[in-house]
Amino acid sequence: MRKHRVTLPDGRVVALARIALHAARVVVPSATGERLVAEAPIPDVLARAWSALGGVAEAWDTAVRCELER
Repeated sequence: MRKHRVTLPDGRVVALARIALHAARVVVPSATGERLVAEAPIPDVLARAWSALGGVAEAWDTAVRCELER
């Protein structure tokens, strides 16, 4: 398996075993005009990668809570 690497501003290199992509929340309009919402928790492996890259856990909560434009 190919490793992906991210170089941080301080020169540290963080290896990722896979692409770090996740849809924490998906909102889709239904035929009735209502919005269908699907939410998924952040996988542990992604949370650990986020932390290793200098991210803060609270950012996930902020991203999921933000209101989407209609």
